[in-house]
Amino acid sequence: MVFIRSLAKLSLVCVALAWAHAAVAQPVTARFTLASDWQSGYVGQIDLTNTGPAVISGWTLEFDLGGQLVGLWNGQPTVAGTHYTVRDLGWNGELRPGASVGIGFQIAYAGARPEPANCRINGVACSLDGAAPASAPIPPPDGGGAVVSPLHVRIVKPIAGATVSGVVPVVAGISSDDPNTQVTGVAFVIDGKVVGPGNRTPYRYDWATASVAAGDHTLAARVASTTGSATSAAVTVHVASQSAPPPPSAGAAGFFSMSGATMVDSSGAAVRLTGVNWFGFETANRAVHGLWSRDYRSMLRQVRDLGFNAVRIPWSNAILEPGSMPTGITFSGSDPYDGHTPMNQPLAGKTSMEVLDLVIAAARHEGLKVILDNHSRKPDDFIAEGLWYTTDFPESRWISDWKTMAARYRNEPTVVAFDLHNEPHNPATWGGPAATDYASAAERAAAAIHSVHPDVIVIVGGVQTYGAYSYWWGGNLRGVADRPLQIKPGKLLYSAHDYGPEVFPQTWFSAADYPRNLTSLWDQTWGYIPRTGIGGVFIGEFGIGHSDAYSGHALQWIQALMAYMGANSSWTYWSLNPNSGDTGGILQDDWVSVQQWKLDLLTPYQARQFPTAP
Repeated sequence: MVFIRSLAKLSLVCVALAWAHAAVAQPVTARFTLASDWQSGYVGQIDLTNTGPAVISGWTLEFDLGGQLVGLWNGQPTVAGTHYTVRDLGWNGELRPGASVGIGFQIAYAGARPEPANCRINGVACSLDGAAPASAPIPPPDGGGAVVSPLHVRIVKPIAGATVSGVVPVVAGISSDDPNTQVTGVAFVIDGKVVGPGNRTPYRYDWATASVAAGDHTLAARVASTTGSATSAAVTVHVASQSAPPPPSAGAAGFFSMSGATMVDSSGAAVRLTGVNWFGFETANRAVHGLWSRDYRSMLRQVRDLGFNAVRIPWSNAILEPGSMPTGITFSGSDPYDGHTPMNQPLAGKTSMEVLDLVIAAARHEGLKVILDNHSRKPDDFIAEGLWYTTDFPESRWISDWKTMAARYRNEPTVVAFDLHNEPHNPATWGGPAATDYASAAERAAAAIHSVHPDVIVIVGGVQTYGAYSYWWGGNLRGVADRPLQIKPGKLLYSAHDYGPEVFPQTWFSAADYPRNLTSLWDQTWGYIPRTGIGGVFIGEFGIGHSDAYSGHALQWIQALMAYMGANSSWTYWSLNPNSGDTGGILQDDWVSVQQWKLDLLTPYQARQFPTAP
């Protein structure tokens, strides 16, 4: 892809009466949203919303669509020519009243942009004319036949008179004089036109202002409830003049760039990184683990044979210290995977950095791309290092070491990305005081890196806490909506880490609507970034230890995550190593046998591999 030239929100509302298993006709709306279009492809989404009073159990969506499918997520697609049949994934098949599910997809095309048509939901035809269902719960504006009620609604964000640009969250505040009131439907209205539902609390619609002309625009919300309906007073805001940045330079051959939410190679073709974490350089061993029983080249060959195309390699700044030497490496015997002998001989007598060079060279030979992850300043110290600096390791040294890495791998396109700081966590903040503001620190580091190596992608993770919301370390990217990063266009990739209850039993794993609640959680925490065209999100770490952990909740989590990421995201699974305490690894404890059930979870979502090298 080239950089998003338009961030249009094209809304087509289709209405159908879909039959639930209880044999009761239920109104369902299907809304198509065009999130980004780069004239040779686009990312779109169809949101199905149950606007009726009863649960719908199971859904099948059909539509016709030209072009070529690149990927689809949150559904099971069957494609026959231009006809699509998409079924639920089980975990997202139940739609409670007011609940929604989003089916996203990426289409490549030439010429005129193809759009979905001839929609059917559970066998019942939809209308794509934008008409609302006769029985829809979204009421008309006050004075247009609405029932007087004790309901109160107002636009709480943005405030009247505000000047806005980019993707703006429009938030409605709803209250009622009747404690028994239950909200049954919410719609947002921009310039008199219904633009989208917001049926989850907090009631919110992400407005892509690049799709409207600069100037004044009115915002309102319409609400239906069990005790009546209401429409808010209109709020007028001013949309500033804005234009899309120019498409990024493709860069040197072999290096990658970001085009909106999509990674592209130097020819402009879309690519994805789907790999594993192979840790060890960030530990006291100062080299990747497993070399006590395996050859490094054979391990990387096995990584490729397992279908992966990338390796994320954590490291600590200690490996840059003069004379830093690795430990835990065997230099004799045969590798149990491919018989390579003697094992690791090229690493004998090498420093830690020289070992890293040779690992990267072996990855290049296998066609594997490498992400270098600055996991900690000191070996084995990442838990204590929420900030990017410590009392005896200043920011200046952190940036200087990154510049050293940038110079070392300036002409090595195997290394496509630098992950600046693993899992920022409290007291790190997104914005706020300079001493804890990781967003600003990341911009400073990126500028320094790109002054030496303009072709490398810089990966920036989220924080732990933003406002009132706490999430996984490095996984909370809510702050990007308010404070996006200013980093070289085409060379920024946001990152989140996500885990199941084995790592920590977060509250959402015990919610009554688990695992259906995960989609909304991810949408609000990091998924909105690619889905609204702000940028891409790389899931740098996620993993599972046991399929039956927490009564199967762990397995439900990773199945939902893979479906959510679909065939559109880049990711690296944690980990290849079996010696990760929380999750174990793809490899078993013998460092060669494979945990096949884990691999089976990932294989359907692996991207194409890259050519091998001599």
